[in-house]
Amino acid sequence: MRYKLTKPYQRIFDLLNILLDANSPLSKFEVAEEIHCSRPTLDRTIIDTNILIKEFSQIEFTNEGLFLAKSGYLNKRQVRSLISNETFVVQFLTDLLFGKFNKVEEWSEAKFHSPSVIYRKVKNLEFFLGRIGITLVNDESGLMLKGDSWRIRYLYFQIFKEKAIIDDHWPFKDFEYHVLLKFVKAVCAELEVRVSPIVEYFFSLMTAIHLVVSKSAYTEEIIKNERYLLLLNNHNFQQPLKELEAHIGGHFTEEEKAMLISSIELFPVTYETEAAMHRRVVHSTLSDHLMYHLAFQVYQIFHPREKDLTKFVQYLDIFTSLEMLNDFQVINFDGAQSQPLRLERSRQTEIFMSKILQVEEKMKSLPYYGSYDTNRALIQQKLYFLFQTYAFMPNIEPLSVTIVSQEGHLKEKYYKHRLIDNFFSERIRTIDSQLVHEQDLWNEVDLILTDYTLSSFQKAKTIYYLDNDLTTNDIQKIDELVTRLEKARLKNY
Repeated sequence: MRYKLTKPYQRIFDLLNILLDANSPLSKFEVAEEIHCSRPTLDRTIIDTNILIKEFSQIEFTNEGLFLAKSGYLNKRQVRSLISNETFVVQFLTDLLFGKFNKVEEWSEAKFHSPSVIYRKVKNLEFFLGRIGITLVNDESGLMLKGDSWRIRYLYFQIFKEKAIIDDHWPFKDFEYHVLLKFVKAVCAELEVRVSPIVEYFFSLMTAIHLVVSKSAYTEEIIKNERYLLLLNNHNFQQPLKELEAHIGGHFTEEEKAMLISSIELFPVTYETEAAMHRRVVHSTLSDHLMYHLAFQVYQIFHPREKDLTKFVQYLDIFTSLEMLNDFQVINFDGAQSQPLRLERSRQTEIFMSKILQVEEKMKSLPYYGSYDTNRALIQQKLYFLFQTYAFMPNIEPLSVTIVSQEGHLKEKYYKHRLIDNFFSERIRTIDSQLVHEQDLWNEVDLILTDYTLSSFQKAKTIYYLDNDLTTNDIQKIDELVTRLEKARLKNY
């Protein structure tokens, strides 16, 4: 279930995507036809779009046609985030979480909207939330979200994750980021795992959401978290939890502690020791036997004659998060996320898709099939990265390139091998993003490839933004960039 965009925002979304895909300026007639609107409506849409994207780019019109100025400053990922951030569902739920209002009339007055219009939108919101297992209660005492604790928190995580892509301003003024980051690092150290800088930020974001929702007067949760208690009880998290309690000036229940710790299962991690991987497998067999067997069967489909713990744990991690994923994206951008992956037609793709059919056959008899179906594109994408990573393992070696992905180390590895597959080692060498982050080597990097935007990247010399994959078109543009950088380097000799 996804919250559908209104027509004006759908037009803005379509307009920006068309201009981002265009290799040359487009006439107003072409664009109006593409987004199914009249010329006057297109003119209004352009004005609204320019207000929305003013910090990143502008749509300009010359005799040649419409085009995006400052090309390269805006990517498709940012477009989705900018639009979702403007929607009623995001603004209303964010303000409710932070206690900025308690009644519909208060919100409509603050936003200068008619109460009748807002009541109509609230009705639609109630229906949307009900479909994902959350109830929006609106009675004499005010507004409140009721439901399963994980669903409420994961919904807010999606909202704030989208916000972070266009604005890395820390939104939780009651909780200091460095304190939460210290907690995140301590959890990772205890579990003997490593995460990327972006995952550190997201895990800190999720921790802050847990803290806000726990003390919010506007949420009433049912905490059903027995399976996560296992992770809490089999490790020593006492010190980091104690420091977090000191920071908020309160105490956590056992269930709240379990939720804080178990959030790590949402994110991609790299295991630092074999013992950590073994613990991960044991934890899975004890806490979720069905999921363990599913991961094992899927691993055998992809690697029928292999016994490799590292690979198996990566498959286990992909499927463990299924139960947590109520919906991959809050906003429905015309079904873009729910379509099957647009993979290149090749022999490798045919092999991959035949394996996916076997995976889906295994899934159908399990209670998780509904979650798989909802998140089909995401799961297939993760499996595809694993498949490609292990299908192509060419040698690497020299411009300095680092790859930063919001999906973590495994996705970076996938990008890296796609890159290596298309560039001679004499032209580029890759530097691990973790090393660049820890040793602050940004100034030594010639080129950053990223599917994410944070202001800290701006100190880099050249950035190329990816839209969740490394396509043939991306390879061509990166080749032009690398050639330009090579020529600039030659001038300095």
